[in-house]
Amino acid sequence: MWKPFNVRFSDLVEKLEHRHKTLFDELAVTTLANSLDERTNAEANRKEMSEEQKRNREEREAAAAEREMAQRERMLADAERRGNSEARRQVSSKLDRLLGKRQFTEDEYRGKLLSAARKGIHPPNYADARDRASSIRLDGTATWVFHTPSFASWFGDTPRVAPNTNGTFGSNVMWITGKPGAGKTVLAASIIEYLEGSCSQNDILYFFFQSQSPDNSSSDAHRSILSQLLQKSGRDLDLLYRFSFAVPKPDDKQRDPDASGLSNDGQKKFTSTVILELLRLCLRSGSILVLNGIDECRDLDTFLLSLRKLLEAHPHTRVLLLSRINVARLKHVVQNRHQEFPENSISTDIGHFLTAEIHELFEEGILPGSIENTGVLVQKLVRGADGMFLWARLMVNLLRSPSMTPYQRLEVIERVSVPEGLEKLYERIFLYIASTGLRALNLASGCLAWLTKMSPLISSFQLREALIIQERLSSSATRDSIVEFEEAVIITCAGLVVRAPASNSQSPTFLTLVHISIKEMVEELVMNRIWIDQYLNHSLHCIIADCSAARLDLANCCLRQILNPNGRDFSEHGDRAQGIEPAKDFYAHASAYWLYYVKYAVYNCQQKTDMHPHVKLAVFGAVSKLLATLSELLEKPKILSSWLYEFYSIPSMGFSSWDHPPSTVLSSLANWITHTWADDIVPNEKLLQTLGTFDR
Repeated sequence: MWKPFNVRFSDLVEKLEHRHKTLFDELAVTTLANSLDERTNAEANRKEMSEEQKRNREEREAAAAEREMAQRERMLADAERRGNSEARRQVSSKLDRLLGKRQFTEDEYRGKLLSAARKGIHPPNYADARDRASSIRLDGTATWVFHTPSFASWFGDTPRVAPNTNGTFGSNVMWITGKPGAGKTVLAASIIEYLEGSCSQNDILYFFFQSQSPDNSSSDAHRSILSQLLQKSGRDLDLLYRFSFAVPKPDDKQRDPDASGLSNDGQKKFTSTVILELLRLCLRSGSILVLNGIDECRDLDTFLLSLRKLLEAHPHTRVLLLSRINVARLKHVVQNRHQEFPENSISTDIGHFLTAEIHELFEEGILPGSIENTGVLVQKLVRGADGMFLWARLMVNLLRSPSMTPYQRLEVIERVSVPEGLEKLYERIFLYIASTGLRALNLASGCLAWLTKMSPLISSFQLREALIIQERLSSSATRDSIVEFEEAVIITCAGLVVRAPASNSQSPTFLTLVHISIKEMVEELVMNRIWIDQYLNHSLHCIIADCSAARLDLANCCLRQILNPNGRDFSEHGDRAQGIEPAKDFYAHASAYWLYYVKYAVYNCQQKTDMHPHVKLAVFGAVSKLLATLSELLEKPKILSSWLYEFYSIPSMGFSSWDHPPSTVLSSLANWITHTWADDIVPNEKLLQTLGTFDR
């Protein structure tokens, strides 16, 4: 039966509804449960996220803090670096200032020590002699010695031997000998130049002894060598420290005047003992000493002894000695190496020199004829020179004399047919001077008298004044320059006199003999009775005068200068106060040395046992003039007082060692005159009695 839907399906619908409701309830419960879970999860997530955010925030904060800390650390590091850099800069700046001050102090100390050392050494003018010798050497000459076996052995690698116990030198000492005027000085300059070029690592040290110079003692040589060492190593502070013991401290003189090692002559120079000790301390191994003119050393024995001690301390030092052969002492101490001048080599060098000079004479028209004749003329002159360079040079000077005609010069050469000694050439030059006229003869004889009879140097200024006083030169000569005066003397003396360069630009120049043999030859001639008789009435006696008479004339000239002192104000001694240089003032020379001339004039006469009547007459005349001048001086106490003032006030002039005027010289003069002319009329007997009391 049909039933309505609601009826027929009411149960099913109810069930479905119930089911639907149950499903909805379950769904609601499930949804609620899920919702609760989601909320719990969401809460947990939120919490976890919050914690994560918190952690992230904390991490960010920590990172920010770390960054800030790192930034601060960087800032601190930068600040520290800047601070360190500034500090370093400041430290570096202070260090630079300290180093600069140290360097300045060291340089200042070095400079002061160097200056004190130079003043203490006080060397003579050692370089001029070498420079003069080098300037006259012709290229290609004076080289023969480098090819000799003895020089090669000495200069080579042979062992250096110290002095032997028997007093002789070892193989490190070589001795070269030659005739007077053979060219030893030029050879020495050539050797020095060669050694300096071959041994740049070694100290090449030298000294040229010159008898006509006041600086020819062993001490002068030591001072010169030490000065060269200081010049070569002046920046070496270690070497300068070695001088410190000799350089006085500021209070040395107050504690002990002798502690400083200075001499007591008023100059700040070291004593000879200190100089020698400094040389021993400062000489370096391998040094080479070249010593020329040993025979002209004033105290040769002292020098050889000091050289021996020096070589004992420095056995690797080599020494080259040059001199004439007539040195007995050297013959004993130098036995291992001795080299004589070979005549062939010297003649070859002389030939080169003469060829060049004769060519010039032909070209200048001084000699007549053709230059093609040079060879023949040179051959004759080389034969005449006989191995002596000085002979050749003097002959050339003679040929250049302006008062000769060209054919007279040619005649002089033609007369040379055999080897001539220097004595023959000197005699020829003297005869030439005697023939040049009275005015030239007066000038030449006056100059040669001063230069051959005196030992202390006399400057050109002083020599000119002396010649004016002797009336050998007109007073108007003072209007000429000193150079013009020197040139006139050199020309008038035909090359026997040369100009010696001054030690510096402010020092006066000197005229000196071209060679010591001129002085020796004059001294021999005035002792030769045959020569005196031969030229008894010849004007040659005006040039070659007796040593005693000449020295008495020089003393008389000095006294005349003292008596007429060119307007000096004796009350004020104004000239010296105005700073007139003693070396340019003949009054200073006269005050210092007139007694020296008297002393050696008396000594020369006392050595003569048999005086030639002509010489005795000349000496008597010179004595009479001297006594007259002395008598005049003793009558003028004001002038006598001025002389004494000058004697004590002038500085040392390099020769006289007298601290006080030696009164014994005058008593010796009186005794000698009285004894010599005992049988004759003794001049000025009363004056002689007065002079005889001077030593009491």
